Amino acid sequence: MPNSNIPAQSHTHTLSVMIPCKNNTRTIGRVLDSIKGIATQLVVVDSGSTDDTMDLINASKDWSGDDQCEVVLIQTPWRGYVKTKQIALDACTHEFTLWLDSDEPLTQELRDGLRSAMAQGIDAGKVNRVVEYKGKLLKHCWQPEHRLRFVRTKLAKDDKARFAGITHDYLEVDAPVAPSLISGTLIHDSFETFAQHLENQRHYSWIFANALHQQGKRSSAWKIMTSPPSAFLKQIILKGAWRDGYAGWLCAGTTAAGALMKHMMLYELQQKSLTNESRSVNTQSHKPNPAQSSGLTLFDERLGAFTHAPQMREFVGQVKIGDQLIQLVIASDGFVLNDIARDIAIRVIDNLSTLVQDAKLFASNKHLEFWNTQNSQNTDFERTSEDFMNEIELLSTTINAQGSITLEFECHDVAPGHGLIVYISQDFQIEECFIDG
Repeated sequence: MPNSNIPAQSHTHTLSVMIPCKNNTRTIGRVLDSIKGIATQLVVVDSGSTDDTMDLINASKDWSGDDQCEVVLIQTPWRGYVKTKQIALDACTHEFTLWLDSDEPLTQELRDGLRSAMAQGIDAGKVNRVVEYKGKLLKHCWQPEHRLRFVRTKLAKDDKARFAGITHDYLEVDAPVAPSLISGTLIHDSFETFAQHLENQRHYSWIFANALHQQGKRSSAWKIMTSPPSAFLKQIILKGAWRDGYAGWLCAGTTAAGALMKHMMLYELQQKSLTNESRSVNTQSHKPNPAQSSGLTLFDERLGAFTHAPQMREFVGQVKIGDQLIQLVIASDGFVLNDIARDIAIRVIDNLSTLVQDAKLFASNKHLEFWNTQNSQNTDFERTSEDFMNEIELLSTTINAQGSITLEFECHDVAPGHGLIVYISQDFQIEECFIDG
């Protein structure tokens, strides 16, 4: 329940800070400390914490003096990233709203930047999020990372700002509002050790390798040899990660390790496929393969016509999005569509336009700075997220036997001659994206 005994505010402007959480004892206390004196309202949506998270939240009701703020606590079952955060946004009532995750404390510079943004009356603002490792900000690894986190609350009340996304949740504002970049750093306390980060890399490498294999992409001994040092040098030299001290080298190392593991796993998958195909030829050479001999065609009442590609264990068809035909690839079970992949494919087709926009926005957030950096000598203006999203074009959608989704885009001017790969889980959560090659 909100505090009932709130003194008259001396602030010129008021700020709601919204935080979704569940079992975040390790990090949320520091986040709460960082908003004291700047938040005039704290809105917390908890999805069933069983640790000491609620004790820390409830303690904020006892803040006094200039730190005192209204506290709104909403406890609800997990409703997904978008709906849970929209519940928090809808509960914010003060002049401006700031969205923080439970592992994202403010720096003093960002606190000052937020005060300046409110004083200037900007309608929306992005912040730069920086990973922290053992108390030190990694100012070069994986930088920059700009996120829209600050909006005038009235925009949300007028349905001109909202949370969106099927795969990756994000805060969006309607045109003509153009978010400004707020000075200061948002700390991201996302992992305690690089051993944890390396394990994350192993997990995602397996996802990437499987998705690439389903697409028919191939690795090689050459890529195993060259991709890791390329990834390493990108962080160390292009991003300047060496300036982050030994952590910068670890950052570059885990990034290179991810590239190595991805290509090793992909290489192993394709070798396994070749072995299985060879065995199939040896044991069934006297039996004609109907798919190989006749070009098997399958018609699905929901998804249309497909041609069987037995070597890749998939069916290939087309789907229309707007005026464009997109290749649709679905995993096979023998000479029929895989049941899991087919069910996911139907959901994908029903939501493809939104899914594509979410994927483009996710890719823009990750690669826009790269595009501007690559073209800084050729243009005298900075490209926007909208420019990036307009430049990339969907080519194909692949659903594998586990239900994972891969979208492949042509990069055009963003990275001529390269493709953009976006990996999405079967519950429509974006997992990663990268520019191939």
